[in-house]
Amino acid sequence: MASVAELQDAFVAGQLQEALDGSRAWLTATLGLNPDLIASSSSFALLCHDVDIGLDVPNMDSDLEAAIAIYMQSIFELNATGDLLSIADVLRITSPVPTELGLIWGSFLAAMHETAEADKFLTRALEKLRAGIRAQPAQADEFTALYETAFEILVSKVILADAACDPGAVQRRIEADATLRGSTKVSLLELLESVKVPSSPAPEASQGQIGGPRLARTSPHGIRQTSPSVLADPSNQVMIGAVAIAAVCAYKYRSQIQASVYDVFQALGDIKSMLLG
Repeated sequence: MASVAELQDAFVAGQLQEALDGSRAWLTATLGLNPDLIASSSSFALLCHDVDIGLDVPNMDSDLEAAIAIYMQSIFELNATGDLLSIADVLRITSPVPTELGLIWGSFLAAMHETAEADKFLTRALEKLRAGIRAQPAQADEFTALYETAFEILVSKVILADAACDPGAVQRRIEADATLRGSTKVSLLELLESVKVPSSPAPEASQGQIGGPRLARTSPHGIRQTSPSVLADPSNQVMIGAVAIAAVCAYKYRSQIQASVYDVFQALGDIKSMLLG
């Protein structure tokens, strides 16, 4: 079985299938997963229902965090929908997960078009963070920042991704939320206004955005770089911890950017050894 360091190297090298299979095998052995039992006796919705965040949980084991990061990103890049039950089981077993990892999970669900589950999970996370703000005033600033990030993910990746959403209702929800700070409300309202205004034609599906055909990405070798590095715009990055960042470094889904996986690999190669605490 490959080590986590070897899985990191495989992902960075663009060996996505190897990273997917290896991280799945590592997690199966480490957590005692039974994919056949899960496939026959559970459902994605039931597994997702048991995934939750913890506001004061200890840091996750670094190898476990990195393996989850590699597995989740590889599933996305390869559109490996057959692994959704397994990754949901991983998150269920390790719940409650650190809030930052939970936010990644919510983004992942939305990016995989599991918007109903993303909505339910992020709504639970918001409720828990609101309760934490009330119960632990000393950590109110930290929890408020996490709350705002979760709210932004919910609005930008779930609610506004629904063509039938009512912009007026979204605006009222933003304005009425007592936890959001003023600056965050302004940013969200600006985002809402931008989607109400007709925009330039969307890039062709071949650029890999959500909404086009869900095709597996290809190796970076020979692919022309067509957009800035995924690290160029920190506002869209969601990161889950030092070791996981060293392995995957940034999670930017095709629903937010039109960046080739080649860009990701370039960024990963540049900062693979960095630990961002």
